[in-house]
This record gives sequence, structure tokens and C-alpha cells, in this order.
Amino acid sequence: GGNNESRTSQVDFTNAREAYKSKTNMELLRAIVVFRLCTIQPLVRNAQKLIKMGEMTVGKRLTNDVLVKRTFFKHFCGGENIDEIQPTLEKLSDVGVGAIP
Repeated sequence: GGNNESRTSQVDFTNAREAYKSKTNMELLRAIVVFRLCTIQPLVRNAQKLIKMGEMTVGKRLTNDVLVKRTFFKHFCGGENIDEIQPTLEKLSDVGVGAIP
């Protein structure tokens, strides 16, 4: 509602300390790694092929649950269902950031 909108507008995203104060060092490190990997064009272009190769080499569980979910998915997504995203929505709301569930 309106209250959430006013809280969201108070966040100063040009101030790095303010914008990232709710993040742990591990979350920030993951963000740096994920964004750096996203700049490697051959990796981006061949991501699906690389995931398939990973699944064939080390298995689907290790590839998807460890390599994909704990890195890219966790960075860009709050979860796979409403129960999983609820803590993320609450954490964002606590620091005045709105989200689209």
C-alpha cells in the first residue's frame, strides 16, 4: 500500500552503504562473482550447454542444487514458491524495498 511506497522511496540507492547494509559479506561476494561471470560472453552464450555438461559430468543434483541454485538463482530469485520467497520479501520490506511477489 501507500505506506510501503513511502518507505521504498526513502531508500537512497546512490549511497552504497545504505543500499547494501542489509546484505551479508557472503551475499555481496556472491553478487560480485555472479555479475563478473555474467560479463564473460562465451559463458553467457553457452550457459545451457555448460549446465547440461555439468549434469552429465557431476550429476543433476550437484549442478542444479549447488552450482546454479546457490549462485545465480539465489542472487536473482527469492525462491521457487511463496513459502520460500516470504523471508526475502520481509527482509526487503524491513529496509524499505518493495518487491513483486
